[in-house]
Amino acid sequence: MSYRTILDEWVRYLFEDWLDIRGKPQLHPSVEPLIDKLRLFALDPNRKDDAWHCIEQIEKLHDHVHRENYKVSARMFLECGVAAYWMGNSHEAISFLTRSTSSFTEDHDKGVSCWLLGCVYWHANNPINALASWENGYRHFREQSTKSGRGSKLEEWYAGKIKEMEDAIKYAAQNESPPFPIRSAGKKPNTKRHLLQTLPVIGQIPAGTPLDVLPPPVDFVNADQVQINDKDYCIVSLLREEIVVHIPPGRRFYVLRVSGNSMNRCSPGPIEDGDYVILREQHTADNGDIVAAMIVKDQGEDEQRATLKRFVTRDGKIFLQPESDDPEFQKPVYSRSFASSNDEIQIRGVAVAVLKPL
Repeated sequence: MSYRTILDEWVRYLFEDWLDIRGKPQLHPSVEPLIDKLRLFALDPNRKDDAWHCIEQIEKLHDHVHRENYKVSARMFLECGVAAYWMGNSHEAISFLTRSTSSFTEDHDKGVSCWLLGCVYWHANNPINALASWENGYRHFREQSTKSGRGSKLEEWYAGKIKEMEDAIKYAAQNESPPFPIRSAGKKPNTKRHLLQTLPVIGQIPAGTPLDVLPPPVDFVNADQVQINDKDYCIVSLLREEIVVHIPPGRRFYVLRVSGNSMNRCSPGPIEDGDYVILREQHTADNGDIVAAMIVKDQGEDEQRATLKRFVTRDGKIFLQPESDDPEFQKPVYSRSFASSNDEIQIRGVAVAVLKPL
């Protein structure tokens, strides 16, 4: 069972938006550079040995700092646990995050640590402990919210996160799998424009003597918005960590208008009724891709249905999974084993960007 794409997004979200919302801990001068290196090495497949060496050093330093500052001590365990997760070692990640959860003294920190621990349990295919950890994180956040000043921005922040946690727990309990996280409205907006990269720029061409051979491209035409039926749309990339959507020559792409809100909670960008999606034509998909699929027959009916959904594979089965805040769209619209799905589902394309009205 693999939820890696979903869980990676949760871990980034928790680290970037939740962990230090109330301020960063003052790390010791000997610890901070080690943690910086650990974060860098853990994400590099070629530097895993260096990452584990950093963890060993952090553990040795821990014995000298834990008596002075329990928050710093717990943060050291948390950083080691997250690094172990990135390196694919769930056993060590669970061990470190369990220690960080018990070492933190404030409900906010305990809540984030519990939610991270739940993510690792999902990755380790332990849904009972995953749900229990998420429930504990939810409980700590509720406790922390009562200590925030009434009417403050922090109180509003906790209210949004508690609702998000509650929805995620309900979804996970019902579907036995974690949902993609919602990047809440309180998040600092990304000021980088998403671009559509299209026609190649091949340099100069003389208006007099013709060239024998066209030179190779030196750049590409980039657009940050398009127009459809006299209406302007901005580009939102659906390719994680990429803000430039490349449309190379020789590949077939097409645009479809979205009807309905069964994907209005998807990540990295919501797809809502009236949006357009750009799809790369292909007949296969990777786990976690958003796909346009044709269900040739369903439940014994000879009927073709087209749908835009998340393509998920686990336990030898294929799922077409909606991601929506509408209770009507919570369960997969398609679920079959690999062996029986060959003639029932046809992938027509993978979504690379959504066009949203300005």
